Amino acid sequence: MNFDTFTLIWLGLGVALTLLEFVVPGLVVIFFGASALLVGLAAGLGLVSSWPAALALWGLGSTGLVFGVRGGMRRLSPGRLEKASTDEELDAFGQRVLVVEAVSPHHEGRIRFGGTTWVARTVDEELRPGMYARIVTRDNLVWIVERDDELALPAGEDS
Repeated sequence: MNFDTFTLIWLGLGVALTLLEFVVPGLVVIFFGASALLVGLAAGLGLVSSWPAALALWGLGSTGLVFGVRGGMRRLSPGRLEKASTDEELDAFGQRVLVVEAVSPHHEGRIRFGGTTWVARTVDEELRPGMYARIVTRDNLVWIVERDDELALPAGEDS
């Protein structure tokens, strides 16, 4: 392999890795590409001519860029931070649901909640399909509901 091919390989690798950042976001791959471009430049200037030296330079350059420059760039363009509850069970309590299949204290039926149906039962009374209920608690995989006497929601607006 001659000097020109060696340089072109590193420059091509640098361009490919830099463009790969658009496919694999995270502000890391671009620094691998920048480091490969630096190795290609060093090879073109005659500073690096062997694979072991080029790989060592690329490894050091990539590490330095990722740890040295990435933090500063992330401060210039901070990501969006959202803080939300991660306890889905706690978020479900008090939610209004539609009874799809009759539920009672002694018979498990089904409710519509979160875009799907779930097994449910009540504590004290039977609820028929079409009635609304509120989630009170959960017993393993079974939602415990109670009757909700609020006016019915228009079609398509139930939970």
